[in-house]
Parts: sequence; structure tokens; C-alpha cells
Amino acid sequence: MKKKLKIINLHISNYWRKSAKSHSHKVHKSSSLPFFFSPFILLPLIFGLVSLILLSCSDPKLENPFDPESQYTTSPIQGQLALTQLTDSEVKLEWQLNSTIVGNYIIKRKINTGSFEILATVSKDTNNFTDTELLTTNTYHYQLIGANGDVQTEPISNSISTTFTEIESFTIQQENLFTAKLTWQHNCNYEEGYIIERQEVSSRENPLSKNIKLPLRRGDAEGRGVSNNEKNVKNDRTYRDFVQIADLAANTYSYIGDTLQLNHTYEYRIHAYTDLNNSTEITETFDNTFPAPDNLQYEHLMISSIQLSWDDNSNGEEGFKIDKKVGATTWQEEYGAVTE
Repeated sequence: MKKKLKIINLHISNYWRKSAKSHSHKVHKSSSLPFFFSPFILLPLIFGLVSLILLSCSDPKLENPFDPESQYTTSPIQGQLALTQLTDSEVKLEWQLNSTIVGNYIIKRKINTGSFEILATVSKDTNNFTDTELLTTNTYHYQLIGANGDVQTEPISNSISTTFTEIESFTIQQENLFTAKLTWQHNCNYEEGYIIERQEVSSRENPLSKNIKLPLRRGDAEGRGVSNNEKNVKNDRTYRDFVQIADLAANTYSYIGDTLQLNHTYEYRIHAYTDLNNSTEITETFDNTFPAPDNLQYEHLMISSIQLSWDDNSNGEEGFKIDKKVGATTWQEEYGAVTE
């Protein structure tokens, strides 16, 4: 370096000597130097060149955070990676910003036992991210990494399995002899609707008359070419498959089911749904019985007549039939009738 500086100084000195000699012998020519060789131009150039040489030979004082070989360090991300379920299919990730991150944050995700893959990259000024289109049947594992190019922090991690808010207080009440009212509660704000299904459990015996058999219906075991084991259903009942009977809008909490048969048992099940997920199915059993009247009483009107009264426990009946017997004689069926 010193040799180069001496050579430059030597050239400058020779130039000034030659210029001075030429100027002393050739007075008739212009005494001014060319503009390029003006001291106002030449001296700053020399100073800049010397400064550049000195700087190139000194150790660097500044570090490039994006240079993997630099001594620049990134502090670990403080706090935890917080996960908050927003809906059945959305999770919000939140973290504390790191002032040593001048690049971005990298978010990685692993589904169940799979491998971590880059899910998203967000700016250094962003402290949250929402992941969407999640399934309630999966477990999602997340990692957050602060990155300045190839210089990265250790990841912070967390995991979550999204759930679908369950339906509560599912009840069924008889509206009349052929309809039932279903009600439920659901503390949820993201369902898109409800599916109601029904399965019929056909009772073979009429509780009002042990000798009367209910008729076989289409789909019963008898006559379908099934095995004897299938015919020997428990409690003389046939279980038919669940059939969807309603698709209700969101924020609906009741339904009236009709076309029921008397003295049959039904199973209802309900679940809420979105485009991606279903809630847990809730099942309730309903016996559609024909409630008998009770509290039968009589009142003497005259020596040869009485008035009967009773409590009506059913809704939708067409009337009442009255049987009568005297002493130990046999019953006289349908002795009298009362219509609504």
C-alpha cells in the first residue's frame, strides 16, 4: 500500500515540476492549468482514493443480519405461541414480536404424525396468523421461526385439535298421536345447519290389546329373504336404518316430526354441520304411545242412570269407546261411544 502511495505522489511531483518548467519558458502560452488537473478536482480525488484504500484494509465494524457468516445474533422469540380456536375450522396463532427480527416470520405446520411444512411467511411487524379449512378429525402442530434470511431463531411450538360445539338438551315430546316436537339448545355461532334423522323401531304388540298384532310394514324382516337370526330381533322389534327427515337452517332449535304410527318406538338423532365438519350426533328415543284415559268416575243422575267422567290424556283422538259388563257377565264391547 505504501509503495502505491509513493508512486502516486511521485507522479504528482513530476507533473508539478514539468508544469512549472514549461510555464517559466513558455510565457506566451496560457498560464492556467487544464480544468481536469485543477487542484479543486485533483485533491478531492486523491483524498477519496486514499480513504478507500484505508477502509478496505481495516476490519468491518457493521454486521449484515442476512449474512450467515456475520456475527449478528437474533434473540429467541419470547413467550409462547398462543392458539385460539375461532370456529370448527379456524385457528388463530399469536406471538410476541422480536425486535431483532428484521426479515420475517416463518410458520410451519404438521398434520397428525406427518412432516412440518411451511404454511405461511408473514412480515416482521405481524404478530398473528389465522389458519383455515381445518378438520376436527385432525391434530395440528405449529412452529414459529424468526428469520433474517438464513439466520433463524429456534422455533416455538404448540398444537391443537379443533372441536365442534356439541348440541345440548335434546328432548322429544308428543304433540298429538301422530306428531312429535323435537327441541334442543346449541351455544354455537358458526353452524350452517342441522340434520335430523329418524330410525323406526316397530313394536309388534299393541299395549292395549295383547292379542292384536300390528301389521308388517314394508322393510320388515319377514319376507325379505333374510336369515332366521335377523328375524329373531330383540323384544320382537325391527330396527330400520336411519333416514334423513330434515335439513334445517342455522339458529333453528325446534322441529315437529309427523307421520308417526301409534305404539311404535322411534330413535331420532341430530347433528350440526358446516362445509367441512359435523358436530357429534345426539340420539334420543321416543315411544309414540296412545295414552289411555284414567281417573274414571261415575255420578248417579237417577235411580236408573249414571254419568261417567274421565281424564283425557291424549291429543288427537277421534273419540272414546265405552265397554260395559254387569256382575260376572262378559264385557259388552262398544256399549257406548263419545266422539270429539
